[in-house]
Amino acid sequence: ITGRFWAGIEQSRVFLSLVVLFGTVPFIVTVSKSPWFEFHNWDRNFTFQLGNEATLDRPWLGTIYFAAIYDRALSPQEIARHYQLGPSQDALEGRVNKNLIALYSFSEGRGTEVRDVSGYGPPLNLILYPSSHFRWLRNGIEILEPAILKSEGPAEKLFDALSASNELSIEV
Repeated sequence: ITGRFWAGIEQSRVFLSLVVLFGTVPFIVTVSKSPWFEFHNWDRNFTFQLGNEATLDRPWLGTIYFAAIYDRALSPQEIARHYQLGPSQDALEGRVNKNLIALYSFSEGRGTEVRDVSGYGPPLNLILYPSSHFRWLRNGIEILEPAILKSEGPAEKLFDALSASNELSIEV
């Protein structure tokens, strides 16, 4: 059922509309405790990545200004507040940081690495592969050609925190 469901969604106009809509506004996904979604069966040796799958066969092209991962479900009020704040650097101070486990502000402006500035555990920095497929913006990064932002090693801090809480919110 799951495969057929997603196949239907991917081919529908609703999916395309959501992609267009959320490609222009901040996007927050929250997964709360549920019987069908558990993190304990994840592989703690997997890396964390943005912009493509590990197989590099599903690239996403566009701009990222901000990414945050929480090990809990954000409340509707918190989501509304974050949406109103937007992705600006000034908005970092107004965001909830309770249970924040990874944060990428894309404020580096140059180089081949995006730093995890969450302050939670060891930083889970991301490397640009290949760096020539990215363009740094004032407060963001643009993926120009198929590429990936990927942690050099396993995303153990994500695995540990998410499997303990069995909750997740991702803000991009």
